[in-house]
Amino acid sequence: MFVFLKVIGQYFRRSPAPIRIMGFLAGLILVSLPVTLPLYWLEQREGNSAFGIGILLTWFGLFLVGVGPWLRRVHGLKHPWQRLGLYGGKQWGRAWVQGMAVGIVGVAALYGLQIVLGWGGAMPLPANMGFILLEGSLAAVVVGLAEELVFRGWLLLELEADYGLSGALGVNSLLFALVHYIRPWEVIVATWPQFVGLVLLGVTLVWARRSPLGRGRFRRMSGALALPAGLHGGLVWAYYQVSVANIVQPTGVIPNWATGIDGNPLAGVMGLVLLGAIAVWFYRRSRESL
Repeated sequence: MFVFLKVIGQYFRRSPAPIRIMGFLAGLILVSLPVTLPLYWLEQREGNSAFGIGILLTWFGLFLVGVGPWLRRVHGLKHPWQRLGLYGGKQWGRAWVQGMAVGIVGVAALYGLQIVLGWGGAMPLPANMGFILLEGSLAAVVVGLAEELVFRGWLLLELEADYGLSGALGVNSLLFALVHYIRPWEVIVATWPQFVGLVLLGVTLVWARRSPLGRGRFRRMSGALALPAGLHGGLVWAYYQVSVANIVQPTGVIPNWATGIDGNPLAGVMGLVLLGAIAVWFYRRSRESL
């Protein structure tokens, strides 16, 4: 078994990035089949999305188990989790909170401006607002950290090894957007306007990953996942409150392509302007560590 794993490691060590990426993902899917196939069957029979979430959690669990050994054997890394961006101690937590705050304040400013301009109307808070806040917090932490570990952690590492910083930035952001369209065709058609926003979000999160954790002695400590995980989580949390609690409703004064098609700010001009401003801020910050 050890010899087999050694041969596999040597093969992928010499392979280009697309082969390495597909090989790792194919291995995860094959190993997960005893669990994911029954869950998929139950999801189709019961029509319950909870089984689909179970499939995603299974894949992510296997990713956490397999990514460390993969990086050790294929890339020769002695400390793979540090290379994935999980380092920095207390400063990591501070940077995560900072990223979270940027995301929350950004979304609040976006919808606050709509209310001030009369383009959106504030709605009364629902009776279960406390539960929505808690549920949104859980989604923000899990989605933010999980997606950043996969996309700005492992995937970015694989791409940078072959394509350098600029090439990896473009490919990573494009793949990040495309993965969100692994859905039924009618859903793809309905959500295509947000594609540009997803690419821009991907670019922003890469620049956040390349930004230093802080000032002073932390200025040279770049490459941690704290800022992108926090930013991603903050955007998820804030938008979750607006959409699920139905806090703001468009008034129809201006076309929805300005505020966001189907209420999605990534599919609107205002959302793109906001995200562009955050992107510029993180781009400038990422240059500080050079």
